[in-house]
Amino acid sequence: MRGSQALLLTIRRVPAAEALEIGLVMRVADEEALADEAMLAARKLAAGQGNAFGRTKELLLSTLGKSLRRKARSQFQGSLRS
Repeated sequence: MRGSQALLLTIRRVPAAEALEIGLVMRVADEEALADEAMLAARKLAAGQGNAFGRTKELLLSTLGKSLRRKARSQFQGSLRS
């Protein structure tokens, strides 16, 4: 958490290569390819399972600040709802 706290507190600009390296972004595109890459990502998201993204977001948000044991329990309970 220290790295993410430092980014939030210092409001430092992060170069694209570093953002990719630390997991802040999943992909980096050149400016010329940006629109095409964005459309490709949007199509993939639109083609995904309807509620999978919502459940993933819910799980991530529900486990913030929890212990590993509580996170595992939340994940298990979430899998039972599927």
